[in-house]
Amino acid sequence: MSNLGTVKQICRLQNIKLHIEAIVICPYCESEKARIDINKDTWNCSCGKSGKLDELYRIIESDYLLNNHKASYWDVVNNKGVCK
Repeated sequence: MSNLGTVKQICRLQNIKLHIEAIVICPYCESEKARIDINKDTWNCSCGKSGKLDELYRIIESDYLLNNHKASYWDVVNNKGVCK
């Protein structure tokens, strides 16, 4: 059993609600201070930004695609088709 599975079992046996937080890099201030509250489906950072988890995902996903796939993106955008 994984560590998370063990923690879940302990909480279940003691009738305690499991509260999990994850710390990630904030897309606004770029520091590792953004906390994701899985139970509430929200996030907040010490820089003052906060919101819903799906909004954070969309921001981080767009940053990832922009930073890691710029060449592919511009190839698709500037594709004029096959010319003979």
